[in-house]
Amino acid sequence: MCAIYYPSTRPMNKVIKINLALLFGLIVILGLTILVVPLLSRKTLELKPIAVFHDDITPHGSFYPLSYKFLHSDHDIDAYFSYGDKAAKLRSLNLDFSNYTFLVSFGKRVLKAYHSPFAADPTPRYARKWNSWFVTIVYEDVSVDDQVYIYRTNKNQKLRGYEGPG
Repeated sequence: MCAIYYPSTRPMNKVIKINLALLFGLIVILGLTILVVPLLSRKTLELKPIAVFHDDITPHGSFYPLSYKFLHSDHDIDAYFSYGDKAAKLRSLNLDFSNYTFLVSFGKRVLKAYHSPFAADPTPRYARKWNSWFVTIVYEDVSVDDQVYIYRTNKNQKLRGYEGPG
């Protein structure tokens, strides 16, 4: 009778263990990347408050979290505030549109604002401006007041709030 020689399976077990360890390491690295990249890509805007005035148009006690506007030029004042005396009040501030972009918030103070490519954007796709960044606002946790808050940040034409119906 002829003896059949089977090679040892130990080297093969070592190769499988090494491959499994590499696969596990790759999964851990990918998982951490998926968790960390959105946090690192968040860019916080430096906001400096410049003015507060009474809002005589928005009904007292109503608050819409998406009710904020970015002003990039005098044209934006006309487009958003052609009613009431808000446009006149904004123009009286002599806003420097050549160096700054301005954020107007209605009813609550802004604690912080940030943009990220991973932030949820409620704007319908058809209403989004091409090559723009949706900015998420975090408000002060107080009751709504009847004030309009104006902040300035470094000039950035890409910043936008919610655009669309409703």
